[in-house]
Amino acid sequence: NRFIVEPGENAPLWMALESVVDQLPGLYRGQIQVQTDPIYDGGQTEVLRIPFEVRVYPVAMPTATTMQTAFSFYESSLSQFYGEEGAARMLPRYRDFIADHRLNVTNIYTGTSPDPQQLAALREGGQLNRFVALYLESGEYDTEQLEEIAEVFDPYVAEYRRLGLMPQALLYGFDEAGVAEFADLKATFAFFKQRYPDLHTATTAADPSLGMDTGLDDVVDVWIPLTAYHDPVTAAEARAAGAEVWWYTCIAPTRPHANWFIEYPALEARLLWWMSYRQRVDGYLYYTLNRWPGNSQPLQPPRLGNKVRSWNPASLGTANGDGCLLYPGPDSPLTSIRLENVRDGLEDLELLRILAAQDAGVADELCDRVAGPGITGFSRDPDEFARTRKQLLESLAQLSVRDMLRLDGAGD
Repeated sequence: NRFIVEPGENAPLWMALESVVDQLPGLYRGQIQVQTDPIYDGGQTEVLRIPFEVRVYPVAMPTATTMQTAFSFYESSLSQFYGEEGAARMLPRYRDFIADHRLNVTNIYTGTSPDPQQLAALREGGQLNRFVALYLESGEYDTEQLEEIAEVFDPYVAEYRRLGLMPQALLYGFDEAGVAEFADLKATFAFFKQRYPDLHTATTAADPSLGMDTGLDDVVDVWIPLTAYHDPVTAAEARAAGAEVWWYTCIAPTRPHANWFIEYPALEARLLWWMSYRQRVDGYLYYTLNRWPGNSQPLQPPRLGNKVRSWNPASLGTANGDGCLLYPGPDSPLTSIRLENVRDGLEDLELLRILAAQDAGVADELCDRVAGPGITGFSRDPDEFARTRKQLLESLAQLSVRDMLRLDGAGD
């Protein structure tokens, strides 16, 4: 690929390598070749070769992702950059891109329930384990209003049931509701639980007891506190009572907590998934992947003579990168280093769960080295993280070899 950087400019280059399913384990060597363009270098060409090594372990990454996520994708934002016709053309590319990054394609603030056939296709491809089927704003609803909402939702529920999608469906509502809204939350969720007993309800309502002191545990199936307010003891009690406990980040929390603002070390976006494993959270919610206020043109990558356009990364005040983990490119979505770390972290979490199935103590100990045991004592040392992840792979490789020896012995 031609990647032009003019004198006096800096541009990051992120290279991702992927092994195929039947890749033989071992050490692979290669090199990256960088050369100057004679047009920009007085007619001379200088070539720089950078060697690198990649070790492939006898460890298979699961195709499907077990970690549940609800990261909103705002389809409506695409027309802002591509126009109506262009947005329709781009939409499948964005959906595939998000699914390829192991995130569920959903919108927690959906005004229209998502298409059942599209959801079924994603699930069959191992790219869907949860989605928001209905969103409810905070407020007081009378019976007539609830019936009107349900009448529109009924056909979707019927189709979700027919396709076996109800176990993945969520009713999400009363976003970050306070105590004053708890009575309305309870009445509203109770209506829908009675009408759709197989539909799980979820909320980020600020109830430190996770319903156990407020009576909301009768109507809430999935509790989603902010990471800073996650209490492992209360969460364990809620799970024992039958609830799921996720967590979420947004504009908060800030230091000393981990987040994925542009100014924060990129490693934090990866360590949040190690913390998610260690804290035994059932899922991760994030309000949006693609909120792009203050921008109106696609971001041009620095190739074929195009310079990067001016881009405002702030979603609110100085929250740079918040709600923006991918960018609108001219022909497709463009990734961010933070989003690549999100995917890498999700894959690390899957590996930790595989290891934990054989030895949970080792998996926990590895997490505690870099991401715990609390949620603010994490390490920002990339070398320490690299050593820890290498040990994770080596531990899994030992299990793999042990399994192969066991199978060989059984066949003699």
